[in-house]
Amino acid sequence: MPSLREIRTQQVMSLDDLAGKASVTKKTLIDIENRRKRPQYGTIRKISEALGVNPREVEEFASKLGDVGWRVEESAWFRGELKNAGWDEVGTVQRPHDVCITIRRLHTGNEIQEMVPILVCGEDYTVAATNVLKHISNR
Repeated sequence: MPSLREIRTQQVMSLDDLAGKASVTKKTLIDIENRRKRPQYGTIRKISEALGVNPREVEEFASKLGDVGWRVEESAWFRGELKNAGWDEVGTVQRPHDVCITIRRLHTGNEIQEMVPILVCGEDYTVAATNVLKHISNR
């Protein structure tokens, strides 16, 4: 499994380039690459998205994510991001190779505006949640 540094250099990205693209500090990247710091879930999401890779395929991230697809921290982060965007999670179903996330958009006063079922392929909750957030930001 390639390290963050290997993936970054294969894509011919400097630390400054990746830091800017992922909206993280250069120091954070250096600490992760030198294994001085374990990244937070939000940081993993930002860096993976900036590199266009599955976070489970990055050595430093795989150990943090482990084998469990649904993590309490990831779920709390995702619900917070949804709420900030005016959406609410209705339900999720995880199967071996896909995740179905059902969300709804709320009017003022918590009146339901619409239900949007979204099927996101892949066991990785971070990637699934990121894809949902991309979808709702385009609406």
